[in-house]
Amino acid sequence: MEHQSNNNKVDDKEYSLSEIYYTLRKHLKLILSVFIAVLFITSYFTFICKPIYQSSGVIMVSKDQESMSLLNMNLGNDLNHIDNEIQILKSRTTSDLVIKKLLASNFRDNLYILGTKEYEPSIFRTILTLGLLDRFNRKDNIEFNPNDSLIHIFSKNLRASLSVANTRGTDVITISIRSNNQNEAAYLANTLIETYKQRDLEWLTGEMHHLKSFLVEQLEKKEKELKSIEEELKIFQEKEKIFGLNDNSQLL
Repeated sequence: MEHQSNNNKVDDKEYSLSEIYYTLRKHLKLILSVFIAVLFITSYFTFICKPIYQSSGVIMVSKDQESMSLLNMNLGNDLNHIDNEIQILKSRTTSDLVIKKLLASNFRDNLYILGTKEYEPSIFRTILTLGLLDRFNRKDNIEFNPNDSLIHIFSKNLRASLSVANTRGTDVITISIRSNNQNEAAYLANTLIETYKQRDLEWLTGEMHHLKSFLVEQLEKKEKELKSIEEELKIFQEKEKIFGLNDNSQLL
């Protein structure tokens, strides 16, 4: 008995344009309903969301600015200085310094990052939310010298809005800060860069002071060694009766 196998046959079903048109027409209401729902939800959340602005700045890091400690001399080329600078920019110490500088500035009572600026919603946000989202929105009055826990909260919020990146193969670091106000975003980016430059200068000044102190200490040590050697040489000359040429000539 002979069996014929049709396993290698593949039936390709081709849809004509009329069949596609009939299918779309049949489910037209469902398709339109889904499209309108998606469009409405997207538009709704677009209008009610707070705008987010981003400001960026560029820092050029030079290898000549690395630590000048004697322990690091001639070894700087082997150090991944770009990654070190990125970690410094993202560190809590740097963000704390930025917050303290903001608290000491003339804009301390008008910044979202410090909670001292009241958000003014757009008319679309107010209408679509009936004002409920911003009903309890208010600005805080910061005391003259806020405690460390409050500074820590502001610093954490700043780091959350901060992005630091390096273009591979370059010594350029790009920082970006997000805020609900475009002017504040630019102000925060500039303040961060200024704080970083000031900290780097203080670090470099400290290293130079350390290097100077080390050299002065070594100089005093060598001077003491030289005086000791001169004293030993004098004692040796007196013991062995070794004098200058004129004295030896007179003795002879």
